[in-house]
Amino acid sequence: MINRDKTMAAMLSAIDDAEDKEDIEERGAVYRRPRPPREPSQVYSVRISVDRLQLLRDLAESEGVTPSALARRLVVEGLHRAISGRPEVERLRHQVVELEERLTAQTTAFTQRLDEISEIMEKHNREVPLR
Repeated sequence: MINRDKTMAAMLSAIDDAEDKEDIEERGAVYRRPRPPREPSQVYSVRISVDRLQLLRDLAESEGVTPSALARRLVVEGLHRAISGRPEVERLRHQVVELEERLTAQTTAFTQRLDEISEIMEKHNREVPLR
């Protein structure tokens, strides 16, 4: 009786294995991640125009990555800039103010020099009569 139970269990196990193999053949190989995900993630669909999608594909190919990996990186970088970009905006504003001040100073110096040149020319024209 014990041998019969073992034989029956072995047969059932073989049938299960065969069915599992058949299921795998029907569905294709089971995908296993090469490594576990670093953090939980979610798929998010985004509508992209055909020309922009082609640009994404071309750029991804030139960088040697998949289009989805490049899109993911660009989105994450954009989010990072949006969050941390506030100080960047302030830094750029400060640079613009500095440039405006320098431009104003240079314009003032240039105008003063033009005035000096005009005075010299007028003086010269008064001293040297036209022929």
